[in-house]
Amino acid sequence: IAQYSQQKKRRDPPQDSRKFEPKEEVAVKVEILPEDLTVTIVGARGLRCADGGLLFGENDCYCRCNVKGNEEQIFIQTPMITSNSPVWNYTAELIDYYPGQALEFKLYDDDVVVADFLGRATVSADLFYPKGFDGEVQLEDAGPGIE
Repeated sequence: IAQYSQQKKRRDPPQDSRKFEPKEEVAVKVEILPEDLTVTIVGARGLRCADGGLLFGENDCYCRCNVKGNEEQIFIQTPMITSNSPVWNYTAELIDYYPGQALEFKLYDDDVVVADFLGRATVSADLFYPKGFDGEVQLEDAGPGIE
């Protein structure tokens, strides 16, 4: 087995006070540029009834999506649909997405006083980037008895 390696001799700077500039060098700038993503929130199923059986036992459901860790910047919010298995097929653009960022989807039941949290799903970047994703993701924190 033969191995080849090339070793460059390190040049010591001259003894005077001038800065030594090597002759062989390469200047490199690597940037991760933002991209735009198209995200469609298709729907949800098997949601618990947050209204406790009142008002026909169905949620006034909507979903919010944001880049995980940046809850203040919601880039998608679906329209409200009265159903425990809503279908939205709602599409929006995420402008300036940086590769590697996870997306977080949070579902709510809209009520007069305060919205009830129905669950969250986090989609890691390696699941959808760069080739996309079309599938289902398990909800977390969906409530007792909900799997």
